[in-house]
Amino acid sequence: MNETGANVAGLLAAVPGLTLVGTSAEPGYTCGGSGADRSPGLKVEARMKTLAQAEAEDVDILASLYHGCHGQLSGLEAKGKFQAMNWTDLLVRALS
Repeated sequence: MNETGANVAGLLAAVPGLTLVGTSAEPGYTCGGSGADRSPGLKVEARMKTLAQAEAEDVDILASLYHGCHGQLSGLEAKGKFQAMNWTDLLVRALS
């Protein structure tokens, strides 16, 4: 996990009532507007690993670091296994 991801994980770990069960770092080509379309096979492979980890850890919320990822993960939450949220939304809920 990069430094930004580690900092966000630290913030989320400090939210009362929120249990951080794991982290996953997808490569830049999975969520970026330009890179995601250039490597669709690699994107699918990386995303499947993320989803398998979320399912194995039985998460209620799959928090994303970047808005591009959030947009893509939101389409996957319709299967009912988790809610996709951007990490900033979790902090806003904790502060309100």
